[in-house]
Amino acid sequence: MANGVRDQVFVSYSHEDAAWWERLRKVLAPMVRANPKAIWWDGFIAAGQTWREEIQQGLDAARVALLLVSPAFLASEFILKVELPTILNAAETQGVRILWCLVRNCWYKRTPIERYQAVHDPGKAWNALGEAELDALLVKIAETIDEALRADQVPAPSPAPPAVEPAATVPPEPTGPDDSRVSAEKLLKDVKELKTVDEIGNLFVLRHRWAGAEYTYDRMITLAAPDREIWMAQGYEKLGLVRQNQGKEKSAGECFRLAQSLYRRNGRADRSAELGERLRKLQIPATGEPRA
Repeated sequence: MANGVRDQVFVSYSHEDAAWWERLRKVLAPMVRANPKAIWWDGFIAAGQTWREEIQQGLDAARVALLLVSPAFLASEFILKVELPTILNAAETQGVRILWCLVRNCWYKRTPIERYQAVHDPGKAWNALGEAELDALLVKIAETIDEALRADQVPAPSPAPPAVEPAATVPPEPTGPDDSRVSAEKLLKDVKELKTVDEIGNLFVLRHRWAGAEYTYDRMITLAAPDREIWMAQGYEKLGLVRQNQGKEKSAGECFRLAQSLYRRNGRADRSAELGERLRKLQIPATGEPRA
């Protein structure tokens, strides 16, 4: 980071609650207009080839972690097993401030979230409020976020990893031989939701833990077979990228060919064309082309 401090808000929420986040985001618009980088949320993941870097910057630059808590939030395996432990660890070891809101009533008292003070009275969930009362509450929440950002800044993490034991459910940072496959096996033991598997694989990729990512995307393909071909296509495409990063170009090419075939069969000409270009760069024939 250029300024060497944590000076952003990292927003954690379930996509089922996207409409609630969008409502708060509109209230925060004046802050974002003054400082476009004040808030990081997963909408930035769509930024093409820079998504890994942007996620890492969002985590590293977090001064405040804003949690939108609901039944869907607590039911998300990715949030509870990966994202939340990372946030809580940052709060305990790096001084990141946690602000959480109760979007819908849920059993948050059975989670570590209970240890942290809510931004508002948790007896009044957002969905139980009238329009005017909710508007007033969202303004107060925005003011609290702004005050938290203006407080004494927390130094950003140094390039060297802190000497803190990471949360047990979070894949370890690279420190030596890549033993992340074991972590992936434990983390995915009871996970069957494809979206969660995909997100966990993305986290391994983000940390360059290729063995864990390879295992995760293999698992994603297995879970998707045989009736969810689009998920299979995504799994093969991501597995190909992982194997390409491992220097296994022949294996990567086979994965890309399988993904291309599945995309084409399911009417995704755009994705099929992108993979065809990738195969050409690897000097591997695309699906339907003769092999050299």
